[in-house]
Amino acid sequence: MKNKKLTIIIIFLIIAGVGGYYLGVSDKSGQCASELSRYQEAVDSFFPPTPEQVFSIDGIIKEIGKDYLIIETPSLSKRILPGEEPVMEERKITVSENTEIIKRNPMVFEFSEEEGTEIPVFKEEKYSFSELKSGDSVIIEAEENIKNESEFPAAKIIMRELETFPVSGE
Repeated sequence: MKNKKLTIIIIFLIIAGVGGYYLGVSDKSGQCASELSRYQEAVDSFFPPTPEQVFSIDGIIKEIGKDYLIIETPSLSKRILPGEEPVMEERKITVSENTEIIKRNPMVFEFSEEEGTEIPVFKEEKYSFSELKSGDSVIIEAEENIKNESEFPAAKIIMRELETFPVSGE
């Protein structure tokens, strides 16, 4: 009789121990999920995901055809976090006679009477498709959402000169 009571007590203790262990683990996993959710909110506030609608992209011209450009641009499907290299993708941009092409010159400062101070201004000038070349940095604007499009027509192409700044001591 004593052995039967002892066996029942041991089985009860084993079941209680195993049950307590699993309750503790499930409680901690809930805490972990809550903590992960807080971290995700912090990441989202500093590095927001890409918007659902995108109407312009920037990139480098890799190839020029008769009526199209192939540009290399950072992917819009994956968020870029600090320390990560962006995933690059190629997009085909079709160009028509309706596509506006301009060159944006480096920023200059001009006095604004309205502001009462100098303000940064970009000078723009007409540019032609034949003046574009491989390696140029461009901004492509579209009239439709292009977030997931690998080929789309350009409404406007802005060729830009990347500004360089002198290094200290030069």
